[in-house]
Amino acid sequence: MFASYSIAKLAVFRLWDSLAFANPDLSVFHLQPGVVDTAMNKESGGVDALGFEDDVSLPASFSVWLASSEARFLKDKFLWANWDVDELKAQARDIEASTRFNIGLVGWPFQDAEWKFQPTSGSWP
Repeated sequence: MFASYSIAKLAVFRLWDSLAFANPDLSVFHLQPGVVDTAMNKESGGVDALGFEDDVSLPASFSVWLASSEARFLKDKFLWANWDVDELKAQARDIEASTRFNIGLVGWPFQDAEWKFQPTSGSWP
């Protein structure tokens, strides 16, 4: 079950990433909710394997904060709900200007900062 969940999670990530690419004014955040003690989490070792647990209110509160203008620097980033918000804010400029917390392809031609997707006529909605 965990393998199918992981594959589905990456597919949803790519779906939202594509939507964000097509709609630059849309704020999309990719969120790992932390280690919440659920049945699926228990199947993969979860809390027992890691030795700690996050309260279910953590991803909820983090998501509310992400909806604020204060969190805009994290747009299009992959985040964990159990990260310290004050530490993130202290690094806002560096995070926003870098590929830190991004999931993407690496290697040619993607490592070139000047490389941009160039749609051909009729290939992009």
